[in-house]
Amino acid sequence: MARGAVSGMGLTPGFNNVEVIVSHDDDQPYFIEVNGGRCAAQDMNIVASGVNMMDLLVETLTGETITPIDHVPDGKAILKIRRDVVVDFASIQNMVAP
Repeated sequence: MARGAVSGMGLTPGFNNVEVIVSHDDDQPYFIEVNGGRCAAQDMNIVASGVNMMDLLVETLTGETITPIDHVPDGKAILKIRRDVVVDFASIQNMVAP
């Protein structure tokens, strides 16, 4: 499904994020969306975790030795929130920004 979406849209393979979900009701995959050119628009939370996808790509293409990371550095998390969350301002006004 992902390859078909990328091919059908004329996107360059390997630089896209195709989101698919499998239904609990019928175990069938369903298409959600395509984020084309993912490396050009990488998420800031990935950058904040110390992973720069474009630098990694350039280093890979130029044959540089890549030092793997075992996990996201301690104290960092990557979150994807798919809905708006409404809270009382008083509950968050004293929170310290990271």
